[in-house]
Amino acid sequence: MSTNFLQWNANQTNQQNDTAYANDTQRAGGAGNNAVFPAQLANKLFFQQSTMVAALGQVISDYGHNASDNNAADLVIALKDTFAARNGNATNTFEAANGTSGNNVVNYSQFGGSLATTGYQRLPGGLIIQWGYVSESTNNTDYRSFPITFPTACRSLLVQLDVATTLGWGGDYGTIVQIVDTTKFLWNASGSFAGGGWAYFIAIGH
Repeated sequence: MSTNFLQWNANQTNQQNDTAYANDTQRAGGAGNNAVFPAQLANKLFFQQSTMVAALGQVISDYGHNASDNNAADLVIALKDTFAARNGNATNTFEAANGTSGNNVVNYSQFGGSLATTGYQRLPGGLIIQWGYVSESTNNTDYRSFPITFPTACRSLLVQLDVATTLGWGGDYGTIVQIVDTTKFLWNASGSFAGGGWAYFIAIGH
């Protein structure tokens, strides 16, 4: 594709250098009434503005659109499409990349989760919190599974008996838990695999 946005004075002839331009009082304060507008200042001003515009026009062209001053509405569309294409999203919305360090913008989808009765939530820094409602293990291989596998380890497991447990409020039970690995655990009430227990659990890991 093409662009008709070009640099003014591309060879920078008869033009202020950066230091002179930075210190120019007319650049800083604007031109007064009937003031002379020196050619060197004008060339620097037009050069700066046209360089930026030409660069933007070239980007639009590189992404498959004509960059032209013939129609402002078409140019707006070309700009939107170019930004969307650069972002990888054809809906003209912007998405953050997945963050990898503390000063990165992050993508909300990095911290996925499920808010079901048995669910989980990923948090910044790699922490994962999981929860659920499970029946008591009936033997030492009757495992209960975490909603998702912890990538590295489960660091803590808390189990709270529900009133649905046998004897309900009248049961005088403690709970015993074992984190077997990153996918599963065991638990029982009263120190035996008697069954009949129901509990809520929270597991924390990464």
